[in-house]
Amino acid sequence: MKGSKLIIKNTGILYVKTFITMGIALYSTRVILNTLGAVDYGLFSLIAGVIAMLTFLNNSLSSSTQRFLEFNLGAGQQKKLSEVFNASVFLHLLVGLIVVLLVEGVGYIAFEKILIIPVDRMYAARAIFHFMVISTFFTIISVPYDAIINAHEHMLFDSIVGIIQSFGILFIAIFIQQVNTDKLIWYGLLMASLIFVLLIIRRIYCRVLYAESKINFKTHLNRATIKEMLTYASWTFFGAITSMFGAYGMIIVLNSFFGAKVNAAYGIAAQLNGQINVFSATMMKALNPQIVKSEGSGERNRMIKIAMTGSKMSFFLLAFFAIPFILEAPYVLKLWLINPPEYTIVFSRLVLIVAMFSQLSMPIGKIVNAVGNIKHIEVYSSIIYIMVLLVAILLFNLGFPPFYVYFIQILSEILLLVIRTRFANKMADMKIQDFIDLVLKPVLIVTLSALIITFCIQFFMNESFLRLLITISISSAVFLISLNFWGLALEEKQYINDVFCKIKKKVY
Repeated sequence: MKGSKLIIKNTGILYVKTFITMGIALYSTRVILNTLGAVDYGLFSLIAGVIAMLTFLNNSLSSSTQRFLEFNLGAGQQKKLSEVFNASVFLHLLVGLIVVLLVEGVGYIAFEKILIIPVDRMYAARAIFHFMVISTFFTIISVPYDAIINAHEHMLFDSIVGIIQSFGILFIAIFIQQVNTDKLIWYGLLMASLIFVLLIIRRIYCRVLYAESKINFKTHLNRATIKEMLTYASWTFFGAITSMFGAYGMIIVLNSFFGAKVNAAYGIAAQLNGQINVFSATMMKALNPQIVKSEGSGERNRMIKIAMTGSKMSFFLLAFFAIPFILEAPYVLKLWLINPPEYTIVFSRLVLIVAMFSQLSMPIGKIVNAVGNIKHIEVYSSIIYIMVLLVAILLFNLGFPPFYVYFIQILSEILLLVIRTRFANKMADMKIQDFIDLVLKPVLIVTLSALIITFCIQFFMNESFLRLLITISISSAVFLISLNFWGLALEEKQYINDVFCKIKKKVY
């Protein structure tokens, strides 16, 4: 199957998985919350947050594993592929043990000195903590198997596992309703068991299908490969830790200057952005392996073409949902939250604008990742993340309102876009003028058309549910018409037409 058709097929599979798992997750969360109660659910969320903050080392190594597997698969280097997989398994086992020791050590201090937990729930809180540490270990050592499944682009199996996990969580939620002993402890035990079962499923699947997934440290563990992967991971780690510092630091800064209510508005905006952003993120999961594998196979022009198409299409997918929300944010948020905290509306609008700029630049950054020389781009990115925080502190000290943090982030995303296109040009010879003509111009025309026309129609109506429906309808229609005339290249239209023709044939 050609790469372009495989991308379309995998994107469709991942979207089906996303809709199924989102629906199950929303219902499961409600059942778990009602079963555990606010205190126990809060304890679970608090402990999960503490552990998540301490696993950023694994995130960097995961990125390195994915890149090297995809690159060598594209290059057709079977021996090197086995070495990368075995090195990845070894490193993730090592990182898993380090994280367990680190988290257990920090957890002991947190329980004794930091966390505020009711005395009668301390035993259960400690138990759930240990179960979550075990779950984290299983999750970390699952990464090489997830990475090789993604590298081979077997998204159907990946989606099936994701759906099994969602139904597993739903089963756990229903089961603990019937338990008479401590429900929180049972929840932690069953969640750890589920993660372990999923690890076994992935491992069996990989052992059967992929020759390179056989573990043999004596013959396939290569020091040079380990060093190469660690060097790459060290720079992604540098970027990850500054990004985390900027994200969590901003929450603390907002709290220090404006209090908890602004934090609530910031959290709601982030949650909303995450839900809308899932559609473009899903498409990028299907695109990323093709970008790196193209570089590995020496097809650099194809890699650049896929990255630029991904930049444009991920922006369009986000903008399609974001534009009507930006226009109708006051009504939608009142409908959803009844009485949204102050600044929630402006935060929610601006965070989506930040996300749209981010979608333009991330696929271009993948070009640099595929080439492998990421040192300088990670340094520049890290400086920008830290500067956003420092500039925000300066502005807030001067008396600027909290929503200016998003103006700073918009400027930072524009700067990141410039830096990533410059490095893609320097390292992979991506023509900047091609990016302007094939990505920026279509994006600008389609977005402004949908925004201006929808706003003009909306301007003459009072806020109501009817106006919301009309806004969504007009925005969607104008967006799709503009996309057809100015947003898509002829080849892209042909691909989409082929997909609809195949679906039509299967239906009829």
